[in-house]
Amino acid sequence: MKKEIIPGQSVTIEKSLAHSKFNAIFVYMTRRQKQQVGIQKNKLMRYKDILDLYNREKTDDIPAIVIWRKYIYPTYHISRTTLYTILGTPVVKELKQIAHAEAQQISLF
Repeated sequence: MKKEIIPGQSVTIEKSLAHSKFNAIFVYMTRRQKQQVGIQKNKLMRYKDILDLYNREKTDDIPAIVIWRKYIYPTYHISRTTLYTILGTPVVKELKQIAHAEAQQISLF
């Protein structure tokens, strides 16, 4: 019975070559999945830039809305709701996950 490979699934293949076995893990991503990862990575990098600007200007006596109005909105044109979404996103953790997934991707060249 032949096992079907699903895109995005990790597959372990064992093959016997002259008394030895080797394991190879192939991570197969479709073109669309690669595009989605790239879009997510670009969004997270933009979020990181916004967080850096926010943290640079933030002090205890300045509210977040003032930082948004004076510094973030003129440059990035995002809403307050988007700013609060960015502040709640674990950007560094998600960027590390993407970097790890890219490192596992097999390249033909």
